[in-house]
Amino acid sequence: MTTLTAWHEHCAVRPEIMTGQLQLAEFAADLYGVKTGATPAVYKDPDMFFARTYPTHNMKKLVSDVLHRLTGKGGKPIITLQIAYGGGKTHTLIALLHLAEHGHRRQGAPLSEHPTVREFLNFAGLQTIPKTRVALLPFDKFDYWRGLEVSAPDGQTRVCQTPWGALAYQLGGEEGFAYVREHEAQYTPPAQTVIDNVLKLSARDGCATLILLDEAVMYCRTAVNQNRSRLGTLKDFFQVLTQAVAANPTCAMASSLIASQVEANDTTGAEVLNALQDVFQRLQELVEPVSEEDVAEVLRRRLFESLPDQQTIQCITDAMLSAYRHAFADVLREQHYDKRAAARMINAYPFHPDLLETLFGKWTQLHGFQKTRGALRFLALAIRAAHDQDPAPLIGPGALLAPTGAGLSAAMDEMVSVTEAGDKWLAILGGELEKARACQTLAPGLQQREIEQAVIAAFIHSQPRGQKADHADLYALLIHPAVDASSLRDGLAKWRERSWFLKENEQYWQLSTVPNLNHIHLHKMEEISQTEVQTRLEDQVRKIKSLFECEAGVKKYPLPHSPADIEDAPFLHYVVLAPALSVEFGKAIPENVQLYFSSTSHAGNPRTYKNAIIALAAERAPLVGALNQLKSLMGWDAIMNDAKIWQELTDEQKGVMQKARKDEQREIEGALSRMYAAVVAVNEEGLVESKKLPAGPETHFERIKQLLHSEERLITTTLDPDLLLPASYFQIWAAGQTRKKVQELINAFAQFARLPRLLTPQVIYEAIERGVRDGLFAAYYTRPDGSGSAFWRAPLNLNETYKPEIEIAPVNTAVLDELAPELLLPGQLPGLWPEDGGALCVQTVQNYFDGQQAPRLRDQDVLLDALNDLLLKRRLYARAGETVYLNAVIPAEAFEPSLEFQPAPPRIACADLNPHALPDAWTEGKATFESVCNALNTRKGETIPDFLVREAIQDGQQAKMFDVTGAGEKLELYIPETFTLRGEDLGPQALPEIWQHHSNVSLKKIRETIEQRAGRGELPEEIFRRAVQDAIRKNIFAPASGNAVGEPFDQQKVKLPQTILYAEAALEIRHLHHLSDAVKALKQSAPEIEFKVTCSITAEGSKPSQDTLAKLNEILSQVDKKFQFE
Repeated sequence: MTTLTAWHEHCAVRPEIMTGQLQLAEFAADLYGVKTGATPAVYKDPDMFFARTYPTHNMKKLVSDVLHRLTGKGGKPIITLQIAYGGGKTHTLIALLHLAEHGHRRQGAPLSEHPTVREFLNFAGLQTIPKTRVALLPFDKFDYWRGLEVSAPDGQTRVCQTPWGALAYQLGGEEGFAYVREHEAQYTPPAQTVIDNVLKLSARDGCATLILLDEAVMYCRTAVNQNRSRLGTLKDFFQVLTQAVAANPTCAMASSLIASQVEANDTTGAEVLNALQDVFQRLQELVEPVSEEDVAEVLRRRLFESLPDQQTIQCITDAMLSAYRHAFADVLREQHYDKRAAARMINAYPFHPDLLETLFGKWTQLHGFQKTRGALRFLALAIRAAHDQDPAPLIGPGALLAPTGAGLSAAMDEMVSVTEAGDKWLAILGGELEKARACQTLAPGLQQREIEQAVIAAFIHSQPRGQKADHADLYALLIHPAVDASSLRDGLAKWRERSWFLKENEQYWQLSTVPNLNHIHLHKMEEISQTEVQTRLEDQVRKIKSLFECEAGVKKYPLPHSPADIEDAPFLHYVVLAPALSVEFGKAIPENVQLYFSSTSHAGNPRTYKNAIIALAAERAPLVGALNQLKSLMGWDAIMNDAKIWQELTDEQKGVMQKARKDEQREIEGALSRMYAAVVAVNEEGLVESKKLPAGPETHFERIKQLLHSEERLITTTLDPDLLLPASYFQIWAAGQTRKKVQELINAFAQFARLPRLLTPQVIYEAIERGVRDGLFAAYYTRPDGSGSAFWRAPLNLNETYKPEIEIAPVNTAVLDELAPELLLPGQLPGLWPEDGGALCVQTVQNYFDGQQAPRLRDQDVLLDALNDLLLKRRLYARAGETVYLNAVIPAEAFEPSLEFQPAPPRIACADLNPHALPDAWTEGKATFESVCNALNTRKGETIPDFLVREAIQDGQQAKMFDVTGAGEKLELYIPETFTLRGEDLGPQALPEIWQHHSNVSLKKIRETIEQRAGRGELPEEIFRRAVQDAIRKNIFAPASGNAVGEPFDQQKVKLPQTILYAEAALEIRHLHHLSDAVKALKQSAPEIEFKVTCSITAEGSKPSQDTLAKLNEILSQVDKKFQFE
């Protein structure tokens, strides 16, 4: 960060400015006073005057034209200075007066050697100034009744009553006055020949003639107001005078017609001005002595004796532009820091270029502001007061500040005096500066009273009435290399929030004398009682739905009135306390908050399940802020509800207010939501404590869950089943207790503060289900009728109503009345089956259920029932010697410890035994049991159990695939000579392999599959046709097209009969936008199915009027004309 020295450390101010010797009124140059000597030395002394004069280009051009005219070398005879009050007209006329009267002096140093005068001469290309006689017509001093005292060339004086008399006496003394004596007496204009004779008197004496005419309209307007005929008289005089001057080659006239717009603002003034302009415009050359580009140098010459060298100015400029470019490029316009900006700032130094542009672009529109003269007046005051005080590198709004607490500076008093509102601004600016100082104290990064400067800058930019500053305009006047960008932005934002007279539109900065919404709003807020705010606060809190959202299964209590509202039950209670029940972190919990945990209604009625309560409370500090915000919102509402005030607001103010109210409403919801930042619950010692709720996008309850879960004070999803065992550190079981109800477990977690609380009972249920499934304990349920069920390593498929009544027992005390058969399959119980894949004997199973690794069984029947179930389901088979049990139960008397079990092998399909599939087993259409077994063993590479072969032969016999004779080892198989075929043999149950993935199947495919299965030759046509007709008649399938199977027969296709699927649900309106997407997905998933949708809308409520019903039906008709309410 660069720190620059202040402007007054580089610039030497002129003594008369610092001492105050030059009064403000004396900045108004007096042409007549210079002639008579009744004016300050800085004007009447040529050397002092030209030392403070900046020869602008236009002034040099004007002086060049006049000097060339006086030397007889051309030049413009008549020059009229442009009308701009305080724009340098009189100063230019004084410059011409000094050059004409003193340019040829012989005593002392020649005036032509003065640097400024030499600059004029060099521009004109002249070395000397001719001897000149000057006639002065200062009409601002010319009294209509008393005339004007003027001097003759010999120094004699005379009071003349007319302009022509004053002109003649100054150029020729008594001799010249004699030419116009009668005209003077009669107030009649002399003819041009008379004026010519007067002008020749100067030439006769070897002098050129210069006529200086200042503010002609002022005198002429007075004369015309006294006598209307004077307008023609004066117009004729000026007509004659301009013609005479133009005709004399060494005569020049420089004139200004009006001093300010005031003279032209009445009827007479306008009439006179028009008449004179008609005269002068024929011969005049219009010149504006000081243009906007010249202002800075004019001010510098007038106010400062010396300035720093160009290198210093360049360094200051570079630092300023760097601050603009790097910290505020997003706010400023590019012209503030581009290449042209450097030249602009250097040209304006030590003044801030934006200050000068504002003064000359805006303030010159004020009638009381006198352009360059006005700027000189107030800048002189500012410079004198700010010298050694203002730390800024450039003269800007900081130079206009009075010392802190001293009110307004003299310069600001001067500026206020010329505004349209005048003294109204004094109190307004005083109040705004006070608010700005308060904002600055909140921004330590601001060290140069930047927000107070912003008040001054906004005021300057807001003149005349209706003007304003955009962000770039304001910031440009405030930025300096040492300013902290963030602090400046924040400080300005705070001032806008507090200001009483800053216009509400945030796109610009405009101070007004009309109170803004902030002012009105504050008064309305003062009328609102604290009780009203508290009531409104609770109403607002109740509207924040996210505060009260919680997990399903958790009971919520929004803003309960007392502890009696909270049920004393062993499930989790989520309590959102009223705002008044707030807490402060690090301080004791208020007694009225503790009562919600310690009692159910009063201190004498203690609460049992206090560990089951989680409370969300407001934090005290944010609560105070929220109350203030809410009061602010209520203030906006009060303005809207005040018809008189609302009517007086502008449309812009109404828009700003409505936006502010909307923003505040949104902010309040966020503030109230953030205000609830305290989680109140009992800790492990049973004491009520509060903790800060972490911020986050989730709901309050979700964040409470995360906080308590992280501290192991809330179990949200899973609980290790081991923790429910008697040996757990939770110590839930009583000594000697063998069984415990689930409800007792749930109660313990809700009652004892040393335990973590449960989100929902489902946490316990899931832990028990997992513990039962993992074999940690067994579960028991006794039904109301006395019957019961036991569960171990099996799902607890019980209704939610029954779950609290479940009892659990550890493995070492549990006894099973029933055993899930699937547990006895390989891979289910660890260590039960041999690892080498061998058989499992009954003795091994009995030893396994020993009360250590598995619960004990009530008796042998429990084990026998489970094994028989697996045999019947073909999951296992049993062998005792040559006896095999498969699809059959083991008699109780055969249930011996040595009985062995093996997983049941897969069935052999009967089709795998036909000649086509097993040709090695068949000879001339016959096969024996032995040949079939040998062929199967060879093909599969292993010995196939006999009982599986016999089972497959039995299946083939039932399917009429072959006939069987004999029994046992002598069993023989034959292919039947006749082939029977039913419709069922062609359907999806008999032939799943061809129907599984196809809805349409050719008859040829069906026939080939049957022939392949049978292992015989071609299926007789007639038999196949009858079977197809049988299948169609039984609706097993149907022709794919038409009502009958066409020809050629084998090439026809058949399809499964149509099925109508029906889905119905009561949909909410919010679900409807998903329906169209679902229908599209259905068609993509099953394009062969035709989907139809029938829509029904039910409207419940009071009976609508006929007009309402018509509107509803009109809306429905946009879907379909038949879609109507009846």
